[in-house]
Amino acid sequence: MAGGGLASPFKFTGAGGYPGVNGNCGATLAPSASCTIEVAFEPTLVGLQTDTIEIYYNNGSTTDQANRDIQGTGATPATLTFTPASTYDYGVQAIGSSTQFTFTVTNTGSISATSITDTGLSSANFQYAGGTYPGGGTCGTTLAGSGASCTIIVEYNPTTVGPHNDTISFSYFNGVSTVSTSLPVTGTGANPANIIITSGEPDPYDFQADFGILAFGATATHQLTIQNIGGVPATAFTLSGLSAPYNISATTCGDPLNAGASCTIDITYAPTSTGPHTDTLQINYNNGVSAQVFTEGVAGNAAAPAQLTISEVEPYDFGTVPLGAIVPHVFTIQNTGGVAATSLSGAGLTSSDFRYESTGSYPGSTGTCSGSLPAGSSCTVVVEFLPQSTGTKSDTLTINYDDGVGATSVSRGLTGTGANPALLSLSDGPSYDYGSIARNGYLDHIFTVSNLGGVDATSISPVAFSSTEFDFAGGSYPGLGGNCGSTLAAGASCDIVVRFSSSTNGVFSDTLQINYNDGVSAQSASRPIGGVVTDPALLTYTPNPQDYGTVARGSTSVATIQVDNTGGVSA
Repeated sequence: MAGGGLASPFKFTGAGGYPGVNGNCGATLAPSASCTIEVAFEPTLVGLQTDTIEIYYNNGSTTDQANRDIQGTGATPATLTFTPASTYDYGVQAIGSSTQFTFTVTNTGSISATSITDTGLSSANFQYAGGTYPGGGTCGTTLAGSGASCTIIVEYNPTTVGPHNDTISFSYFNGVSTVSTSLPVTGTGANPANIIITSGEPDPYDFQADFGILAFGATATHQLTIQNIGGVPATAFTLSGLSAPYNISATTCGDPLNAGASCTIDITYAPTSTGPHTDTLQINYNNGVSAQVFTEGVAGNAAAPAQLTISEVEPYDFGTVPLGAIVPHVFTIQNTGGVAATSLSGAGLTSSDFRYESTGSYPGSTGTCSGSLPAGSSCTVVVEFLPQSTGTKSDTLTINYDDGVGATSVSRGLTGTGANPALLSLSDGPSYDYGSIARNGYLDHIFTVSNLGGVDATSISPVAFSSTEFDFAGGSYPGLGGNCGSTLAAGASCDIVVRFSSSTNGVFSDTLQINYNDGVSAQSASRPIGGVVTDPALLTYTPNPQDYGTVARGSTSVATIQVDNTGGVSA
Protein backbone atom coordinates (compact mmCIF):
# COMPACT_ATOMS: atom_id res chain seq x y z
CA MET A 1 0.00 0.00 0.00
CA ALA A 2 1.08 3.57 -0.72
CA GLY A 3 -0.57 6.96 -0.61
CA GLY A 4 -0.52 9.76 -3.12
CA GLY A 5 -2.48 12.28 -5.15
CA LEU A 6 -2.33 15.15 -2.66
CA ALA A 7 -1.19 18.61 -3.64
CA SER A 8 -1.09 21.85 -1.67
CA PRO A 9 -3.04 22.97 0.29
CA PHE A 10 -3.68 19.29 1.12
CA LYS A 11 -0.94 16.95 2.34
CA PHE A 12 -0.19 14.14 4.63
CA THR A 13 0.70 15.64 7.97
CA GLY A 14 4.23 16.09 8.95
CA ALA A 15 6.69 16.13 6.08
CA GLY A 16 3.93 15.21 3.65
CA GLY A 17 4.62 11.54 3.40
CA TYR A 18 2.09 8.70 3.67
CA PRO A 19 0.40 7.95 6.10
CA GLY A 20 0.90 11.30 7.95
CA VAL A 21 2.40 11.83 11.34
CA ASN A 22 -0.38 10.19 13.26
CA GLY A 23 -1.49 7.71 10.55
CA ASN A 24 -0.85 3.98 11.14
CA CYS A 25 -1.41 2.52 7.71
CA GLY A 26 1.54 0.69 6.32
CA ALA A 27 2.36 -1.29 3.18
CA THR A 28 -0.05 -4.14 4.02
CA LEU A 29 -3.52 -4.30 5.41
CA ALA A 30 -4.93 -7.67 6.49
CA PRO A 31 -8.44 -8.74 5.51
CA SER A 32 -11.11 -7.08 7.65
CA ALA A 33 -8.47 -4.90 9.22
CA SER A 34 -8.35 -1.09 9.15
CA CYS A 35 -5.77 1.61 9.58
CA THR A 36 -5.63 5.40 9.51
CA ILE A 37 -4.03 8.09 7.47
CA GLU A 38 -3.74 11.77 8.53
CA VAL A 39 -4.29 14.47 5.93
CA ALA A 40 -3.86 18.16 6.63
CA PHE A 41 -5.63 21.08 4.92
CA GLU A 42 -3.34 24.11 4.98
CA PRO A 43 -5.02 26.73 2.81
CA THR A 44 -3.03 29.67 1.56
CA LEU A 45 -5.85 31.07 -0.48
CA VAL A 46 -9.32 32.13 0.44
CA GLY A 47 -12.08 30.06 -1.07
CA LEU A 48 -13.12 26.46 -1.89
CA GLN A 49 -10.32 24.05 -2.70
CA THR A 50 -10.56 20.29 -3.66
CA ASP A 51 -8.27 17.30 -4.05
CA THR A 52 -8.32 13.48 -4.02
CA ILE A 53 -6.65 11.11 -1.62
CA GLU A 54 -5.30 8.14 -3.60
CA ILE A 55 -4.31 4.80 -1.98
CA TYR A 56 -2.45 2.49 -4.28
CA TYR A 57 -2.46 -1.23 -3.47
CA ASN A 58 -2.27 -4.74 -4.95
CA ASN A 59 -5.53 -6.59 -4.54
CA GLY A 60 -3.85 -9.98 -4.90
CA SER A 61 -4.09 -10.15 -8.60
CA THR A 62 -3.53 -6.69 -9.98
CA THR A 63 -2.60 -3.16 -8.95
CA ASP A 64 -5.59 -1.09 -7.88
CA GLN A 65 -6.31 2.20 -6.06
CA ALA A 66 -8.90 3.59 -3.69
CA ASN A 67 -9.79 7.31 -4.02
CA ARG A 68 -11.46 9.78 -1.71
CA ASP A 69 -12.40 13.28 -2.84
CA ILE A 70 -11.73 15.95 -0.26
CA GLN A 71 -12.42 19.66 -0.13
CA GLY A 72 -12.00 22.60 2.19
CA THR A 73 -12.61 26.30 2.21
CA GLY A 74 -9.76 28.71 2.99
CA ALA A 75 -10.64 31.68 5.19
CA THR A 76 -8.79 34.66 6.82
CA PRO A 77 -7.82 34.19 10.46
CA ALA A 78 -9.79 35.96 13.16
CA THR A 79 -8.51 39.54 13.66
CA LEU A 80 -9.82 41.65 16.52
CA THR A 81 -9.68 45.45 16.20
CA PHE A 82 -10.78 48.31 18.45
CA THR A 83 -12.85 51.36 17.70
CA PRO A 84 -11.42 53.92 18.18
CA ALA A 85 -8.40 52.40 16.50
CA SER A 86 -5.65 54.53 18.09
CA THR A 87 -4.85 55.66 21.61
CA TYR A 88 -8.00 56.84 23.33
CA ASP A 89 -7.66 59.92 25.54
CA TYR A 90 -10.21 60.36 28.31
CA GLY A 91 -9.07 63.97 28.58
CA VAL A 92 -8.80 65.88 31.83
CA GLN A 93 -11.04 64.44 34.51
CA ALA A 94 -11.51 65.36 38.15
CA ILE A 95 -9.92 63.30 40.87
CA GLY A 96 -12.67 61.19 42.38
CA SER A 97 -14.72 61.12 39.21
CA SER A 98 -15.51 58.10 37.04
CA THR A 99 -15.68 58.48 33.27
CA GLN A 100 -16.87 55.59 31.14
CA PHE A 101 -16.23 54.95 27.48
CA THR A 102 -17.65 52.17 25.37
CA PHE A 103 -15.16 50.58 22.98
CA THR A 104 -16.28 48.45 20.04
CA VAL A 105 -14.35 45.24 19.29
CA THR A 106 -14.74 43.97 15.70
CA ASN A 107 -13.58 40.64 14.20
CA THR A 108 -12.45 41.56 10.71
CA GLY A 109 -11.40 37.96 9.98
CA SER A 110 -13.55 35.26 8.42
CA ILE A 111 -13.60 32.87 11.29
CA SER A 112 -14.50 33.21 14.90
CA ALA A 113 -12.07 34.41 17.50
CA THR A 114 -12.13 32.09 20.45
CA SER A 115 -10.67 31.93 23.93
CA ILE A 116 -10.87 35.71 24.22
CA THR A 117 -9.21 36.68 27.50
CA ASP A 118 -8.51 40.13 29.06
CA THR A 119 -4.81 40.68 29.72
CA GLY A 120 -4.59 44.47 30.24
CA LEU A 121 -5.65 47.37 32.54
CA SER A 122 -3.09 46.96 35.27
CA SER A 123 -3.28 50.42 36.92
CA ALA A 124 -5.72 51.62 39.56
CA ASN A 125 -6.83 54.50 37.35
CA PHE A 126 -8.42 52.35 34.62
CA GLN A 127 -10.77 49.41 35.04
CA TYR A 128 -13.72 47.73 33.48
CA ALA A 129 -17.01 49.17 34.60
CA GLY A 130 -18.06 47.19 37.61
CA GLY A 131 -14.54 45.82 38.00
CA THR A 132 -14.51 42.88 35.56
CA TYR A 133 -14.39 42.23 31.81
CA PRO A 134 -16.35 43.24 29.75
CA GLY A 135 -17.58 46.00 32.11
CA GLY A 136 -21.22 45.59 31.19
CA GLY A 137 -20.44 45.36 27.48
CA THR A 138 -21.51 42.57 25.12
CA CYS A 139 -18.16 40.87 24.51
CA GLY A 140 -17.54 37.33 25.73
CA THR A 141 -14.93 34.62 25.07
CA THR A 142 -15.92 34.12 21.41
CA LEU A 143 -16.59 36.54 18.61
CA ALA A 144 -17.82 35.39 15.22
CA GLY A 145 -15.97 36.46 12.12
CA SER A 146 -16.94 38.44 9.06
CA GLY A 147 -17.34 41.79 10.82
CA ALA A 148 -19.13 40.73 13.94
CA SER A 149 -18.61 43.13 16.86
CA CYS A 150 -19.17 43.49 20.56
CA THR A 151 -18.52 46.13 23.21
CA ILE A 152 -16.50 46.63 26.36
CA ILE A 153 -16.90 49.50 28.82
CA VAL A 154 -13.80 50.91 30.50
CA GLU A 155 -13.78 53.53 33.28
CA TYR A 156 -11.17 56.18 33.99
CA ASN A 157 -11.02 56.84 37.74
CA PRO A 158 -8.11 59.24 38.39
CA THR A 159 -6.76 59.14 41.92
CA THR A 160 -3.93 61.65 41.57
CA VAL A 161 -3.19 64.83 39.66
CA GLY A 162 -1.29 64.27 36.44
CA PRO A 163 -1.25 62.00 33.37
CA HIS A 164 -2.18 58.31 33.58
CA ASN A 165 -1.64 55.60 30.96
CA ASP A 166 -2.71 51.98 30.58
CA THR A 167 -3.51 49.43 27.88
CA ILE A 168 -6.62 47.45 27.02
CA SER A 169 -5.31 44.05 25.88
CA PHE A 170 -6.87 40.73 24.74
CA SER A 171 -5.42 37.35 23.90
CA TYR A 172 -7.45 35.09 21.61
CA PHE A 173 -7.19 32.16 19.23
CA ASN A 174 -7.49 33.38 15.67
CA GLY A 175 -8.00 29.97 14.12
CA VAL A 176 -4.30 29.53 13.56
CA SER A 177 -2.64 30.46 16.81
CA THR A 178 -3.09 32.44 20.00
CA VAL A 179 -2.49 36.12 19.33
CA SER A 180 -3.13 39.39 21.17
CA THR A 181 -4.44 42.85 20.39
CA SER A 182 -4.20 46.03 22.45
CA LEU A 183 -5.27 49.67 22.60
CA PRO A 184 -3.48 52.32 24.71
CA VAL A 185 -5.66 54.52 26.88
CA THR A 186 -4.64 57.74 28.57
CA GLY A 187 -6.13 60.43 30.76
CA THR A 188 -5.14 63.29 33.01
CA GLY A 189 -6.25 63.64 36.60
CA ALA A 190 -6.95 67.14 37.88
CA ASN A 191 -8.43 68.79 40.94
CA PRO A 192 -12.21 69.13 40.81
CA ALA A 193 -13.70 72.43 39.67
CA ASN A 194 -13.79 74.98 42.49
CA ILE A 195 -15.66 78.28 42.24
CA ILE A 196 -14.45 81.25 44.28
CA ILE A 197 -15.00 85.00 44.13
CA THR A 198 -11.84 86.88 43.21
CA SER A 199 -13.11 90.47 43.18
CA GLY A 200 -16.13 92.45 44.27
CA GLU A 201 -15.57 91.79 47.95
CA PRO A 202 -12.51 91.97 50.19
CA ASP A 203 -12.43 88.28 51.07
CA PRO A 204 -13.16 85.55 48.48
CA TYR A 205 -14.49 83.38 51.29
CA ASP A 206 -16.49 86.12 53.00
CA PHE A 207 -19.63 85.19 51.06
CA GLN A 208 -21.21 88.60 51.43
CA ALA A 209 -21.82 91.30 48.82
CA ASP A 210 -22.83 94.38 50.80
CA PHE A 211 -24.53 97.26 49.02
CA GLY A 212 -24.42 99.36 52.18
CA ILE A 213 -27.09 102.02 52.58
CA LEU A 214 -28.92 103.00 49.40
CA ALA A 215 -31.53 105.69 48.94
CA PHE A 216 -35.05 104.45 48.46
CA GLY A 217 -35.86 104.76 44.76
CA ALA A 218 -32.25 104.43 43.64
CA THR A 219 -30.51 101.44 42.06
CA ALA A 220 -26.99 100.16 42.56
CA THR A 221 -25.03 97.42 40.82
CA HIS A 222 -22.38 95.26 42.47
CA GLN A 223 -20.13 93.24 40.16
CA LEU A 224 -18.68 89.96 41.32
CA THR A 225 -15.82 88.27 39.48
CA ILE A 226 -15.77 84.53 39.96
CA GLN A 227 -13.05 82.09 38.95
CA ASN A 228 -12.76 78.35 38.58
CA ILE A 229 -9.53 77.58 40.42
CA GLY A 230 -9.95 73.84 39.91
CA GLY A 231 -8.39 71.75 37.18
CA VAL A 232 -11.51 70.79 35.22
CA PRO A 233 -14.44 72.75 33.79
CA ALA A 234 -17.38 73.56 36.03
CA THR A 235 -20.32 72.15 34.10
CA ALA A 236 -24.09 72.44 34.44
CA PHE A 237 -23.36 76.05 35.43
CA THR A 238 -26.46 78.04 36.42
CA LEU A 239 -27.31 81.04 38.61
CA SER A 240 -30.34 81.16 40.89
CA GLY A 241 -31.63 82.29 44.24
CA LEU A 242 -32.15 86.06 43.92
CA SER A 243 -35.53 87.75 44.09
CA ALA A 244 -36.72 91.38 44.29
CA PRO A 245 -35.28 93.82 45.20
CA TYR A 246 -32.24 91.97 43.81
CA ASN A 247 -31.71 90.61 40.34
CA ILE A 248 -28.89 89.54 38.05
CA SER A 249 -28.75 92.37 35.55
CA ALA A 250 -25.85 91.07 33.46
CA THR A 251 -23.36 88.22 33.38
CA THR A 252 -20.53 86.97 31.22
CA CYS A 253 -20.73 83.51 32.78
CA GLY A 254 -21.77 80.56 30.67
CA ASP A 255 -21.79 76.79 30.77
CA PRO A 256 -19.17 75.47 31.24
CA LEU A 257 -16.73 77.66 33.14
CA ASN A 258 -13.38 76.25 32.14
CA ALA A 259 -10.53 75.59 34.54
CA GLY A 260 -8.74 78.83 35.36
CA ALA A 261 -11.38 80.93 33.60
CA SER A 262 -13.19 83.89 35.13
CA CYS A 263 -16.50 85.59 34.48
CA THR A 264 -18.56 88.39 36.00
CA ILE A 265 -21.99 88.64 37.57
CA ASP A 266 -23.72 92.03 37.96
CA ILE A 267 -26.20 92.08 40.85
CA THR A 268 -28.59 95.06 40.89
CA TYR A 269 -30.23 96.29 44.08
CA ALA A 270 -33.41 98.30 43.44
CA PRO A 271 -35.23 98.66 46.77
CA THR A 272 -38.92 99.45 46.70
CA SER A 273 -39.22 99.74 50.47
CA THR A 274 -37.04 101.04 53.27
CA GLY A 275 -35.21 98.80 55.67
CA PRO A 276 -32.66 95.98 55.42
CA HIS A 277 -32.86 93.45 52.58
CA THR A 278 -30.90 90.21 52.42
CA ASP A 279 -30.80 87.40 49.89
CA THR A 280 -28.50 84.66 48.62
CA LEU A 281 -27.05 84.15 45.15
CA GLN A 282 -26.64 80.46 44.28
CA ILE A 283 -24.00 79.36 41.79
CA ASN A 284 -24.88 75.80 40.80
CA TYR A 285 -22.34 73.63 39.01
CA ASN A 286 -20.85 70.16 38.72
CA ASN A 287 -17.23 70.04 39.81
CA GLY A 288 -16.49 66.98 37.71
CA VAL A 289 -17.37 64.64 40.56
CA SER A 290 -20.71 65.80 41.90
CA ALA A 291 -23.17 68.68 41.97
CA GLN A 292 -22.05 71.70 43.98
CA VAL A 293 -23.69 74.92 45.19
CA PHE A 294 -21.63 78.03 45.92
CA THR A 295 -23.60 80.69 47.82
CA GLU A 296 -22.96 84.42 47.99
CA GLY A 297 -24.98 86.44 50.47
CA VAL A 298 -26.17 89.87 49.39
CA ALA A 299 -27.26 92.60 51.77
CA GLY A 300 -28.46 96.17 51.48
CA ASN A 301 -30.31 98.73 53.50
CA ALA A 302 -32.72 101.19 51.90
CA ALA A 303 -33.13 104.56 53.58
CA ALA A 304 -34.68 107.93 52.83
CA PRO A 305 -32.80 109.97 50.21
CA ALA A 306 -30.41 112.62 51.43
CA GLN A 307 -32.20 115.87 52.38
CA LEU A 308 -30.11 118.99 52.85
CA THR A 309 -31.32 122.03 54.74
CA ILE A 310 -29.72 125.47 55.06
CA SER A 311 -29.93 127.31 58.36
CA GLU A 312 -31.60 130.71 58.89
CA VAL A 313 -34.99 132.11 57.92
CA GLU A 314 -35.96 132.83 54.34
CA PRO A 315 -34.51 135.16 53.21
CA TYR A 316 -31.51 135.71 55.41
CA ASP A 317 -30.94 139.45 55.96
CA PHE A 318 -27.35 140.65 56.36
CA GLY A 319 -28.76 143.97 57.57
CA THR A 320 -27.31 147.33 56.63
CA VAL A 321 -23.65 147.19 55.68
CA PRO A 322 -21.50 150.18 54.73
CA LEU A 323 -19.96 150.40 51.31
CA GLY A 324 -16.46 149.00 51.44
CA ALA A 325 -17.22 146.66 54.33
CA ILE A 326 -17.41 142.86 54.14
CA VAL A 327 -19.77 141.01 56.46
CA PRO A 328 -19.51 137.19 56.59
CA HIS A 329 -22.20 134.79 57.76
CA VAL A 330 -21.84 131.10 58.54
CA PHE A 331 -24.66 128.94 57.16
CA THR A 332 -25.05 125.41 58.50
CA ILE A 333 -25.88 122.69 55.98
CA GLN A 334 -27.50 119.63 57.56
CA ASN A 335 -28.35 116.26 56.02
CA THR A 336 -31.64 115.11 57.56
CA GLY A 337 -32.00 112.16 55.15
CA GLY A 338 -30.96 108.55 55.57
CA VAL A 339 -28.06 108.35 53.12
CA ALA A 340 -25.03 110.45 52.36
CA ALA A 341 -25.41 113.44 50.07
CA THR A 342 -22.74 113.38 47.39
CA SER A 343 -21.45 115.66 44.65
CA LEU A 344 -22.00 118.73 46.81
CA SER A 345 -21.14 122.01 45.10
CA GLY A 346 -21.97 125.64 45.63
CA ALA A 347 -23.98 127.70 43.16
CA GLY A 348 -25.94 130.94 43.06
CA LEU A 349 -24.31 134.18 44.30
CA THR A 350 -24.40 135.69 40.84
CA SER A 351 -24.26 139.34 41.89
CA SER A 352 -21.09 141.18 42.87
CA ASP A 353 -22.63 142.04 46.24
CA PHE A 354 -22.44 138.46 47.60
CA ARG A 355 -19.68 135.85 47.41
CA TYR A 356 -18.24 132.81 49.13
CA GLU A 357 -15.85 133.94 51.82
CA SER A 358 -12.52 135.39 50.65
CA THR A 359 -11.88 133.18 47.63
CA GLY A 360 -15.28 133.38 46.03
CA SER A 361 -15.25 129.58 45.90
CA TYR A 362 -17.45 127.07 47.74
CA PRO A 363 -17.51 126.59 50.73
CA GLY A 364 -15.66 129.78 51.64
CA SER A 365 -12.19 129.92 53.14
CA THR A 366 -13.33 128.81 56.61
CA GLY A 367 -16.30 126.68 55.51
CA THR A 368 -16.17 122.96 56.32
CA CYS A 369 -18.41 121.48 53.63
CA SER A 370 -16.86 119.25 50.99
CA GLY A 371 -18.14 116.99 48.22
CA SER A 372 -20.13 114.67 50.48
CA LEU A 373 -22.12 114.86 53.70
CA PRO A 374 -23.06 111.72 55.66
CA ALA A 375 -26.60 111.18 56.89
CA GLY A 376 -27.25 113.09 60.11
CA SER A 377 -24.13 115.24 59.72
CA SER A 378 -23.70 118.94 59.16
CA CYS A 379 -21.09 121.28 57.72
CA THR A 380 -20.75 125.00 57.07
CA VAL A 381 -20.47 127.40 54.17
CA VAL A 382 -19.51 131.04 54.69
CA VAL A 383 -21.04 133.78 52.53
CA GLU A 384 -19.96 137.44 52.54
CA PHE A 385 -22.07 140.53 51.84
CA LEU A 386 -19.96 143.33 50.33
CA PRO A 387 -22.33 145.91 48.85
CA GLN A 388 -21.03 147.75 45.84
CA SER A 389 -23.62 150.55 46.01
CA THR A 390 -26.27 151.83 48.35
CA GLY A 391 -29.69 150.27 48.41
CA THR A 392 -31.26 146.85 48.92
CA LYS A 393 -29.42 143.88 47.39
CA SER A 394 -30.54 140.28 46.96
CA ASP A 395 -29.15 136.96 45.74
CA THR A 396 -29.53 133.22 46.32
CA LEU A 397 -27.24 130.68 47.97
CA THR A 398 -27.70 127.30 46.25
CA ILE A 399 -26.17 123.95 47.19
CA ASN A 400 -26.34 121.31 44.46
CA TYR A 401 -26.07 117.66 45.50
CA ASP A 402 -27.01 114.08 44.66
CA ASP A 403 -29.53 112.71 47.13
CA GLY A 404 -28.78 109.09 46.26
CA VAL A 405 -31.52 108.97 43.65
CA GLY A 406 -30.58 111.89 41.44
CA ALA A 407 -29.37 115.46 41.25
CA THR A 408 -31.23 118.05 43.32
CA SER A 409 -30.53 121.30 45.18
CA VAL A 410 -31.45 123.41 48.18
CA SER A 411 -31.45 127.23 48.29
CA ARG A 412 -31.58 130.12 50.72
CA GLY A 413 -32.51 133.64 49.67
CA LEU A 414 -30.14 136.41 50.73
CA THR A 415 -30.76 140.12 51.20
CA GLY A 416 -28.87 143.08 52.56
CA THR A 417 -28.74 146.85 52.33
CA GLY A 418 -25.75 148.85 51.21
CA ALA A 419 -25.28 152.22 52.91
CA ASN A 420 -22.70 154.97 53.21
CA PRO A 421 -20.24 154.48 56.07
CA ALA A 422 -20.85 156.25 59.36
CA LEU A 423 -19.66 159.90 59.40
CA LEU A 424 -19.42 161.74 62.72
CA SER A 425 -19.55 165.52 62.77
CA LEU A 426 -18.81 167.81 65.74
CA SER A 427 -20.77 171.03 66.15
CA ASP A 428 -19.28 174.52 66.48
CA GLY A 429 -16.92 174.37 63.58
CA PRO A 430 -14.59 175.07 62.13
CA SER A 431 -13.13 175.86 65.57
CA TYR A 432 -14.63 176.78 68.86
CA ASP A 433 -13.42 179.73 71.01
CA TYR A 434 -14.27 179.67 74.69
CA GLY A 435 -13.39 183.38 74.87
CA SER A 436 -11.93 184.66 78.14
CA ILE A 437 -12.51 183.15 81.53
CA ALA A 438 -11.27 184.14 84.95
CA ARG A 439 -8.30 182.44 86.41
CA ASN A 440 -9.41 179.54 88.65
CA GLY A 441 -12.83 179.68 87.04
CA TYR A 442 -14.25 177.32 84.36
CA LEU A 443 -16.58 177.30 81.44
CA ASP A 444 -18.46 174.22 80.13
CA HIS A 445 -19.53 173.87 76.52
CA ILE A 446 -21.84 171.30 74.98
CA PHE A 447 -20.66 169.86 71.65
CA THR A 448 -23.20 167.96 69.59
CA VAL A 449 -21.96 164.82 67.79
CA SER A 450 -24.02 163.89 64.70
CA ASN A 451 -23.83 160.67 62.58
CA LEU A 452 -24.33 161.82 59.01
CA GLY A 453 -23.68 158.34 57.51
CA GLY A 454 -25.98 155.41 56.74
CA VAL A 455 -24.77 152.92 59.39
CA ASP A 456 -24.02 152.99 63.09
CA ALA A 457 -20.76 154.47 64.24
CA THR A 458 -19.20 152.03 66.67
CA SER A 459 -16.25 151.91 69.04
CA ILE A 460 -16.69 155.61 69.80
CA SER A 461 -14.02 156.77 72.21
CA PRO A 462 -12.38 160.12 73.05
CA VAL A 463 -8.74 161.02 72.58
CA ALA A 464 -7.18 162.49 75.69
CA PHE A 465 -6.62 166.24 75.60
CA SER A 466 -3.01 167.32 75.27
CA SER A 467 -3.32 170.14 77.82
CA THR A 468 -4.68 170.30 81.33
CA GLU A 469 -6.81 173.35 80.61
CA PHE A 470 -9.36 171.24 78.68
CA ASP A 471 -11.14 168.13 79.90
CA PHE A 472 -14.53 166.53 79.96
CA ALA A 473 -16.74 168.10 82.56
CA GLY A 474 -16.44 166.03 85.67
CA GLY A 475 -13.21 164.44 84.41
CA SER A 476 -14.52 161.65 82.13
CA TYR A 477 -16.22 161.16 78.75
CA PRO A 478 -18.86 162.28 77.82
CA GLY A 479 -18.75 164.93 80.56
CA LEU A 480 -21.39 165.84 83.12
CA GLY A 481 -24.65 166.28 81.29
CA GLY A 482 -23.33 164.53 78.14
CA ASN A 483 -25.13 161.48 76.69
CA CYS A 484 -22.81 160.07 74.03
CA GLY A 485 -21.79 156.44 74.36
CA SER A 486 -19.70 154.00 72.31
CA THR A 487 -22.26 153.69 69.49
CA LEU A 488 -24.26 156.26 67.57
CA ALA A 489 -26.97 155.19 65.19
CA ALA A 490 -27.18 156.49 61.65
CA GLY A 491 -28.89 159.91 61.62
CA ALA A 492 -28.72 160.25 65.40
CA SER A 493 -26.87 162.79 67.56
CA CYS A 494 -25.61 163.05 71.12
CA ASP A 495 -23.83 165.55 73.37
CA ILE A 496 -20.47 165.76 75.05
CA VAL A 497 -19.52 168.46 77.59
CA VAL A 498 -15.98 169.91 77.60
CA ARG A 499 -14.74 172.18 80.38
CA PHE A 500 -12.15 174.99 80.00
CA SER A 501 -10.32 176.05 83.20
CA SER A 502 -6.88 177.15 84.41
CA SER A 503 -5.07 178.47 87.47
CA THR A 504 -2.77 180.58 85.37
CA ASN A 505 -3.37 183.31 82.91
CA GLY A 506 -2.67 182.75 79.27
CA VAL A 507 -3.94 181.80 75.85
CA PHE A 508 -4.65 178.08 75.50
CA SER A 509 -5.65 175.73 72.65
CA ASP A 510 -6.28 172.00 72.16
CA THR A 511 -8.26 169.58 69.98
CA LEU A 512 -11.41 167.71 70.83
CA GLN A 513 -11.05 164.36 68.96
CA ILE A 514 -13.46 161.46 68.84
CA ASN A 515 -12.31 158.11 67.35
CA TYR A 516 -14.86 155.67 65.91
CA ASN A 517 -15.37 152.87 63.40
CA ASP A 518 -17.43 153.86 60.39
CA GLY A 519 -18.39 150.27 59.63
CA VAL A 520 -15.39 149.80 57.38
CA SER A 521 -12.37 151.14 59.20
CA ALA A 522 -11.22 153.35 62.06
CA GLN A 523 -11.99 157.04 61.63
CA SER A 524 -11.93 160.21 63.74
CA ALA A 525 -13.79 163.51 64.04
CA SER A 526 -12.10 166.55 65.63
CA ARG A 527 -12.73 170.15 66.55
CA PRO A 528 -10.02 172.72 67.40
CA ILE A 529 -10.83 174.57 70.65
CA GLY A 530 -9.20 177.48 72.44
CA GLY A 531 -9.64 180.21 75.10
CA VAL A 532 -7.99 182.90 77.22
CA VAL A 533 -7.51 182.87 80.98
CA THR A 534 -7.16 186.30 82.66
CA ASP A 535 -7.46 187.88 86.06
CA PRO A 536 -10.84 187.64 87.70
CA ALA A 537 -13.05 190.72 87.61
CA LEU A 538 -11.98 193.40 90.27
CA LEU A 539 -14.21 196.41 91.03
CA THR A 540 -12.77 199.66 92.49
CA TYR A 541 -14.47 202.94 93.56
CA THR A 542 -13.44 206.49 92.91
CA PRO A 543 -13.32 208.40 95.15
CA ASN A 544 -12.68 205.91 97.76
CA PRO A 545 -13.73 206.68 100.30
CA GLN A 546 -16.52 209.16 99.39
CA ASP A 547 -17.14 211.83 102.02
CA TYR A 548 -20.55 213.51 101.94
CA GLY A 549 -19.62 215.99 104.60
CA THR A 550 -22.33 217.33 106.92
CA VAL A 551 -25.80 217.22 105.47
CA ALA A 552 -28.89 218.68 107.18
CA ARG A 553 -31.59 216.38 108.22
CA GLY A 554 -34.31 216.31 105.67
CA SER A 555 -32.06 217.39 102.86
CA THR A 556 -30.36 215.33 100.14
CA SER A 557 -26.71 215.27 99.15
CA VAL A 558 -25.87 213.51 95.88
CA ALA A 559 -22.40 212.33 95.04
CA THR A 560 -21.20 210.44 91.92
CA ILE A 561 -19.03 207.43 92.67
CA GLN A 562 -17.19 205.73 89.78
CA VAL A 563 -17.02 201.94 89.80
CA ASP A 564 -14.11 200.52 87.77
CA ASN A 565 -13.47 196.79 86.83
CA THR A 566 -9.75 196.45 86.90
CA GLY A 567 -9.86 192.61 86.30
CA GLY A 568 -9.65 190.68 82.99
CA VAL A 569 -13.18 189.43 82.77
CA SER A 570 -16.55 190.92 83.12
CA ALA A 571 -17.90 191.29 86.57
